[in-house]
Amino acid sequence: MRADLEKDKGEVENMKADVEKGLEELWKIRAKIIEKADEDAGSSNRIEDMDRKSRELEQ
Repeated sequence: MRADLEKDKGEVENMKADVEKGLEELWKIRAKIIEKADEDAGSSNRIEDMDRKSRELEQ
């Protein structure tokens, strides 16, 4: 019984580490999205932006 509890505790710790890594990745993605939105909002030439976005989507 004790061994089962230790095993479960280890699995929980592994899951916790996975969740923390996932959260870090989400924060990085969020930062990129915000940076991109700020970039787009500050741009004065919308046609170039639309053309660039189209090319990015094609890739």
